[in-house]
Amino acid sequence: LRALKVTGPEAVTLASAWGAGRRAGLAVAAGGAGAGLLVGALGLLTQAAAAADVPPWAAFGAPLATLIGTRYWWLWLTRMAALAALTGLAWALRRPGVDARHPGWAAGAALAGLLLLANSLNSHAAAVPQATAVAVAADWLHLVATAAWIGGLVQMASAVPATVAALPSALGGRALAVVVRRFSLLAIGAVGVLVATGLYQTWLHVGSWDALTGTTYGQALLGKLALLMPLLALGGLNLLMLSPRIATAASRGTRAALERLAGWEGRLRLSVRLEVLLAVALLGVVGLLTAVEPARDALRQQGVVRTVTADDLRMVLRIAPGEAGLNTFDVALFVDGRPLPDAQRVTLRLEHLQHDMGLIEQRLDPLGDGHYRAMSGALSMSGPWSIQILVRRAGVEDVQAQVAYTAPDPTAAQAATA
Repeated sequence: LRALKVTGPEAVTLASAWGAGRRAGLAVAAGGAGAGLLVGALGLLTQAAAAADVPPWAAFGAPLATLIGTRYWWLWLTRMAALAALTGLAWALRRPGVDARHPGWAAGAALAGLLLLANSLNSHAAAVPQATAVAVAADWLHLVATAAWIGGLVQMASAVPATVAALPSALGGRALAVVVRRFSLLAIGAVGVLVATGLYQTWLHVGSWDALTGTTYGQALLGKLALLMPLLALGGLNLLMLSPRIATAASRGTRAALERLAGWEGRLRLSVRLEVLLAVALLGVVGLLTAVEPARDALRQQGVVRTVTADDLRMVLRIAPGEAGLNTFDVALFVDGRPLPDAQRVTLRLEHLQHDMGLIEQRLDPLGDGHYRAMSGALSMSGPWSIQILVRRAGVEDVQAQVAYTAPDPTAAQAATA
């Protein structure tokens, strides 16, 4: 009201219109919180099923009981309690006579903050071995900024149209211009927080170009950035072009200006709807990011690869995770670019170059697709190793190739990725 500088009957009309927008926006909020309760229940069943290695519909009973009392259980209960309270509060705030100073708004903000904190405490950030509190705080701030921005967009598409529709054209246009300008400033602040915390999380969970481009997590992050760009462009369009034109048309008040106002308002509604669609797609990508292994860890699990050629054979040796200790050894064989599935025998001979540990021989099992694999603790000590690949085929001489590899200490490797 202060921003629009209205008094008297206009102030009464605007307050009544705000009530219409409030009810519409809170109905959407209550529906979203209720949907969150349903998704949370399904998530609990899925978690129990995954832990017991059974289908989700078989998770009732013993599989579900195993989660009770765990850290995941208590965080899940916290989220469900916050969502249930938010659902009830949203319906309570729809009652007549509720104004902007009602304590329920502060309670809603506190419940939303608690909900997001419970999510952060169960995220990838909570699994970081060092500076865990900093990682969780950054994740929580990232979620708060996302909720402020995308949640605000949803209200721009639901509460604001209901408010404007209850006002005379000129006053509605002025109110819309003020809301767009103020929300755009909020969005700019939220984007700033998203950029700062996003850069930190990228360093924490990705850390390298190979991890960004060669893992599901990294590729999903690139998809998130691709969706973010048009969202920012539409926000700039609303702030720099549509909002000033709406304010100008509303202030003139002539018939021609009001006709132009209707056109600009239509363009704004279309822009906001496009933003909401992009935001929904972005949240889908965020869901994928939370479900897959962080890029640093995924890249580590992919191990190291060495490629050598001898005679007509190309050999691709993969050691995962490629550290001293238990590893999976995989050799892929190719002849003229085609897989070789029928080698009679594929063997690795490993020798430590600094300690006399003898010659360790490891036979690999054929998988039928040109790959030969075994899990072994042959790389039992960190340091430099010589790995000899021997391939026996019918009707031709044996082929061998040498690979040099330095196995890192697993403790040092994990610290480097933390």
